[in-house]
Order: sequence, then structure tokens, then C-alpha cells
Amino acid sequence: MAQICTTRVQSKKLQELGVSADTADMFYPLGSSFPEVCDSGDNLQVDYPAWSLGALIELLPNRLIYEDVEFELLFNNKVVRYDNQGVNLTLSGCVGENLFENCVDMIEWLVNSDNLTM
Repeated sequence: MAQICTTRVQSKKLQELGVSADTADMFYPLGSSFPEVCDSGDNLQVDYPAWSLGALIELLPNRLIYEDVEFELLFNNKVVRYDNQGVNLTLSGCVGENLFENCVDMIEWLVNSDNLTM
């Protein structure tokens, strides 16, 4: 089955990183293993929020500046990375078999990074 939103483990990690449940666009109802799309106010169910791929991408800034060099958010297949193609530099990249996990890992990297301007 294709993944349509973050798993509960991924969602918990996002919350531990400080991502607000208000940004979630889906949730797992109590006792259910299947996510549902949020209606007004549903994303305040803080026990089991979930993020679609689109919602995860919205959490990632399109551009970063590090040491006066601008980097652009790029996706290639399942790879998520910040690149400056003009000078052929990659600031950070998450490479794995799961695009959702790569986005969560990139959010974690951003939270833990210093000296970035968004």
C-alpha cells in the first residue's frame, strides 16, 4: 500500500522536533490505523496528527543561505537536498528509500542546524 501521510512514529518525531500539530493536514483517529483528512479543527487532535507529503514539503523552506551562499530545495526521485547548482555544492541531502522519511530527516537537520538563514 502506498504511504499517504506520515506514520505515527514519523509524526511523533516531528512533534518532538517542535513542529506544531496545527500544520498537520491529516490525523489518525483514536483506535484506528488508517489516517483521515482534517476537517476544520480536526488537526487539533494532538494525540495522532499526520502530515501528507504536500504538508511536509510546505514545512521545508525553498531556499537557505549558508556562509553567503544560497541553496535551493530540490527533489530527485526520493532524494531531498539543498543544492547550489551554480557552484556545484550540496549543503545537505537525505537519501533513503522513503520520501516521507527523507523529508522528516531534513526537517530534523534544519531544526538542529546553526548558521542558516531562511
